[in-house]
Order: sequence, then C-alpha cells, then structure tokens
Amino acid sequence: MDLPAFIEALESDGELVFASSKSRELEATEEAEAVRGLERADSRRRLEMAGTPPVLNREQAIWAARKLYRVGQYLVFRELPAQMITEEMQDDCPGLEDVSRQYSVDLVFCWLPEMYQRAASISSEDVLTQALERFGAAYPLSAVGMKLKERSASRSQQMWSEPSLRALFLDRVIACRASDCVFSEAVRSAVMDALGERPSNWLRLQTGGDGS
Repeated sequence: MDLPAFIEALESDGELVFASSKSRELEATEEAEAVRGLERADSRRRLEMAGTPPVLNREQAIWAARKLYRVGQYLVFRELPAQMITEEMQDDCPGLEDVSRQYSVDLVFCWLPEMYQRAASISSEDVLTQALERFGAAYPLSAVGMKLKERSASRSQQMWSEPSLRALFLDRVIACRASDCVFSEAVRSAVMDALGERPSNWLRLQTGGDGS
C-alpha cells in the first residue's frame, strides 16, 4: 500500500495493508497523486462544514498523511526499534503556525484517535502510544476522544477563534461526550447551548494545558 492508496483507504474505511516496514522517499508522481487524494477529501469536507474552513495547505496535509502512514506501519510491524519511532514521530510540520495548519493536518489526523486506541490497547506505555499522545496534545482539533491529560493551550485557543473549526470541534466534543476537551467556560457554554434540553451530566470544565 502506497501513500495515495492509504489516503483512499482512510476515506473509504478500507483495510490498511502494508507490505513493508521501511520508510522511503515519495516519488514525484506518487506525491502528486496523494495531493489529489487530499484535495478530494478537502472538497468533501467543505461541503459538510459550517462556514468557510481555512485554506488547505497541501504541504502540511501531506506531512500529516506521511506521519499517519508510518503510524500504521508501526502498528503492523511491532518489532521496529523504539528509538526509530521516537525520532520519526516528531512534530516537525513545515509552514506557518496558523489555523490553516490545524485544518490541513486534521484532514488525516482526524483518524488519530482511532490509531491511538489501537496502540493503547496493545500497551499504554509503548513509545508509539506516547508519540500519539504528543501529537494529540499538539493538535487539539484532531484529538477529541483521546482523553488526554494535556493539550496545547495556544492551539486550542487558536482553533476556537476560527468559526468553522470551532463548529467542527463542538460537534466532535458532543459526539464523544469529551468532557476532557472542555477547556474553557466559553466551550462549556457553547456545548450546553448546542445540547439544549438534552442531558449534559458528562460536562465539566477542564483546567490546565501545556501553555504552548
């Protein structure tokens, strides 16, 4: 399974099959095909989102796709060295630190919670599980449902300030009953407003964060 096939499988809930554990450089044609797959995913998502999402940063979306592809390989090939996983699973996303980055990365990182659950079911102390927790903390929009102890306070506020990402985040928080993602009174109030008369006993305001 190459990267374009991986992106297609994610979108279609297909089976992830990896023939090798090796990391390799993308050929130009493969990268172009992967970008087209991400553009299609972007187009579909825009039809479903409230308001106008940030622009797609293709370089950042490809970065996220390659990271998650490696996560899939790590889950299949458990014998890979811990040091390799630690070194490769760094948040070295290129480009500006803005809402476009959070949106673009989330096109693929929206599957981060599922990958995290698979890794944690094998070992909660595994280096891969810990790496996914770091990604989740760094990208709060994508991490709803991961039940993390910490998340980036600055990126949470940045995401919350963008209307379309705020609406997407709220939908996920409500769907997952993710009280650990209610990081401010504004979030709590917005969730309560969205719930209306529906039960909201799971709601509680969280405090803390990494401050980054």
